[in-house]
Amino acid sequence: MLGDACPPGLAPSGPEADVAELVVIAGAELEPAVQTAASRLAPDGVLYVASAPRGTAKAIQAAGLVPGPALMTLRGLGSRRLFVPPNAVAYALDRLVPAAGWRGRAARLAVRAGGARFLPQFTPSAFVARRPGARPLYEWLGAQAGMEASSAIVSWSDGSSLLVHVGDAVAKVGGGTGEAETLRELGGLARASGASVPEPIRTGAVAGLPLLVESVVQGRPVSTQMTPSRFPAYLGELVGWLERWNVATARPRPLTRAELDRTVGAPLRALELDGSDRWLRAEGRTLPFVAAHHDLTTANVLVGDGLGIVDWDSAEATALPLTDFFYAAADARAAADGFRDRVEAFARTFSADGTPAADIEALQARLVAALGLEPEIVQLCFHACWLRHAANELAQSGAGPFVEIATRVAAG
Repeated sequence: MLGDACPPGLAPSGPEADVAELVVIAGAELEPAVQTAASRLAPDGVLYVASAPRGTAKAIQAAGLVPGPALMTLRGLGSRRLFVPPNAVAYALDRLVPAAGWRGRAARLAVRAGGARFLPQFTPSAFVARRPGARPLYEWLGAQAGMEASSAIVSWSDGSSLLVHVGDAVAKVGGGTGEAETLRELGGLARASGASVPEPIRTGAVAGLPLLVESVVQGRPVSTQMTPSRFPAYLGELVGWLERWNVATARPRPLTRAELDRTVGAPLRALELDGSDRWLRAEGRTLPFVAAHHDLTTANVLVGDGLGIVDWDSAEATALPLTDFFYAAADARAAADGFRDRVEAFARTFSADGTPAADIEALQARLVAALGLEPEIVQLCFHACWLRHAANELAQSGAGPFVEIATRVAAG
């Protein structure tokens, strides 16, 4: 990869590059820049011209390259970027782009009004170019994933897997290696409890990275449509499913010291917070361990004809109860506020000592009663939830909102 924004770890050590990302600064000569990038492109390499200015196609051809598909670049949640062919933009906006922000709302309204064909004039676009005779751009989709590439939507963000959406299937490259097994183990009871869950179709590898092809779950992500007025009904429906799933997967047994260290002690040490001794007295207490998704963000919950739950790579069959609920409630509040401030959204959902806000108190009490949890265990699960998310955040991207939330909880 080349370009002013190239991460040092991706810069080619040799004379050729598999991917050349060309970032053209305003006022720079386009054709010489394309010529320089093309001279370093590997035989099967890809030249990606970000936010392609006028004249890009002509400059590509002048450099002896073959223009590939035009792409629209859209923003997903967080740092996720989507590369979308014009014929798939309506699907991408309806299913994959959050509604937060005026740009997302305006683009979605334009699509619903039949204006999808005009969006390339207003949305950042890009060009892909290859050497003559290079392998087809998405050759691996057919060979390894068994998928057509005519309307492939590719998305990527730091620290997560690459996703390719094609019709009724999704290919995941990288990320967790055990999601297919997790879906086979947990999917049945999750479906029986009232949620649609992906079905694994194929597993394999691409360029040494794990590949999973799974079925598409119908519906639109809650993150694309959440508002404050929709918060109560959504969370009530999700808690109904969680209650049924938790009861179906509950396995009561004593809590071991090793589990206490894994769920509370180790995260506290990673975050350099005090309090691990506080939870040692819970050793030996019997509680119902349940299956947990561990990432019930509104981006992973779909609504349409019922609930759909996707992205199971963090799920496990045996986890502390209530942790899915705590995270889902605070995330839904943040989504209702357009993800402006996760810490403030948490504070409006729970106090630092775990007391739920009045509008979700009954929902939490419902889960606690269904599982027969004692107050001390509820407190333990509350701490474990936020410590887990904070430790993951710290390991992946550094201190952020979850570290601040966990610090408040540990002090409370």
